[in-house]
Amino acid sequence: MAEGDLKFLVFVSSAVGLLDREVLVALLRVCRTNNARLGITGMLLYDGGNFIQMIEGPAARVDELYETIRADPRHTQITTLLEGPLETRQFETFTMGFDNPGDLSVEDRAAYSDFLHAATKPPRFGTKPHRALRLLLSFRRNAG
Repeated sequence: MAEGDLKFLVFVSSAVGLLDREVLVALLRVCRTNNARLGITGMLLYDGGNFIQMIEGPAARVDELYETIRADPRHTQITTLLEGPLETRQFETFTMGFDNPGDLSVEDRAAYSDFLHAATKPPRFGTKPHRALRLLLSFRRNAG
């Protein structure tokens, strides 16, 4: 599929209920299949009911997927943090990279937990929305 104009979108949301490991694995399986079909790549972080996600790909497909996510009743407080054109994919090898910071060591978790637990409060990002992108990219760098 031709890439066309690439776009990225970073958003936060809250799950309507806490998701256990089995539910997350099933969700990821569906996301990865759908994203591969659509030419979408990205990263998803989940902790304590909050999501931070970046999706990237052909602009029209990113917009379509985001509208589907916004209509999904399993999400609430969906807030767009950043979006724009993209020259090069940041997550080209991830149809949907995933990490659960809850699995981090105590020291590493301390660096992320406050950020993730306040993820859906827009004032938290009001002046520094790029913090979410830096967080997602740090998990990409550390993915093995």
